Amino acid sequence: WVTRSVAYSEQCNRTIVERSIERLNEKRKQGNALHQIIAVACSIEHAQQIKELYEEYKLKAEYVSSDRMEESEQIIVDLKKGNIDVVVNVDMLGEGFDHPPLSIAAIFRPFRTLSPYAQFIGRILRKIQGDNIIDEIDNVAHVVYHKELDLDELWEYYSDQKKQ
Repeated sequence: WVTRSVAYSEQCNRTIVERSIERLNEKRKQGNALHQIIAVACSIEHAQQIKELYEEYKLKAEYVSSDRMEESEQIIVDLKKGNIDVVVNVDMLGEGFDHPPLSIAAIFRPFRTLSPYAQFIGRILRKIQGDNIIDEIDNVAHVVYHKELDLDELWEYYSDQKKQ
């Protein structure tokens, strides 16, 4: 209950938005790929709020959810064309979704188990190909979340698995 109330907090959301935009701007300035952010929200209403926060910072943001399939399909097309900076996800874009320019994961919701957490993190672990790609910038993923979402244990477990 506490982590969900933190997730819905505007202060928490704004902090995550600001930090993820910092990473996006760094990667776009130093790298050669058109980096994008994928965010995950608790609900459709939460996704709309997050979208609006990103738009306050002059980024093109959209949200996708299973209750608006037609719009979501067009948003995914626009994302893949590079017309969207941030896509906010509500129970979509899971296993099998592949778009390498997604290199920053902004987590706005708690996860209780490793599997959905790992699925979400996996969206930003796709290698960006190209002649001008700078691997140490363009192919480094960033995960941004608020400490009070209680994700440290999942991150530690996930990170340790990648090192082995």
